[in-house]
Amino acid sequence: MPTLGDVQRVYDFFRRHPTWVDSFWAVVLLMPCALWIVAGGGTSGTGRVIAVPVSLALALVVALRRRAPERMLVVAFGIGLLQLLLNVKPYPGDIAFLVIIYACASNGLRWSSRLALIGGLAAAPLSMMRWPPREDGARDGDDDVNPTPAPPLGDHAGPDRAEARKTDPELAAHFAASIALELRPTSERNRRTLRAAWRTRCSFSTSAMRT
Repeated sequence: MPTLGDVQRVYDFFRRHPTWVDSFWAVVLLMPCALWIVAGGGTSGTGRVIAVPVSLALALVVALRRRAPERMLVVAFGIGLLQLLLNVKPYPGDIAFLVIIYACASNGLRWSSRLALIGGLAAAPLSMMRWPPREDGARDGDDDVNPTPAPPLGDHAGPDRAEARKTDPELAAHFAASIALELRPTSERNRRTLRAAWRTRCSFSTSAMRT
């Protein structure tokens, strides 16, 4: 059975080799990054390819956060700017930014801690400006939200329907509104509304033709 002395010796070993401990956490950070890249992460194929070297660089930031916090902070700033320029959306590897901010605040020089504070405060507004959220809560430019295909317009394309729209202004206005709704990209949240409008339009058109 391990004794308290054995635990103390392990603790002393880790304290004498902090880079080994940080390297372990860097490898742990790469795991969710790899899962995000393989799963797609709601970004384009180019974004996933760019995320590979970005993840390795962020893992390096975590591994050397106590050995060279100031230099790793500069590297983290460069990676953040690359993410903004190359459209690499926020993903699990961004935890490294919080880690280096804490490392500079606890072990870095005064200028690095102040710079880390400024960068941490500016990160969220810059991310919101670069990828503004849409009404459905998704980020602007996400690829996993596709517009709903427009239903076929065959029931409104015949000459009888066209004649009915000419003689009935209300039917013409309803038809124009429904067409505008079909052509507007819709998210998953309002697809149900679109389907309900489609059913209402069909029933309205049928009743108008019968009269």
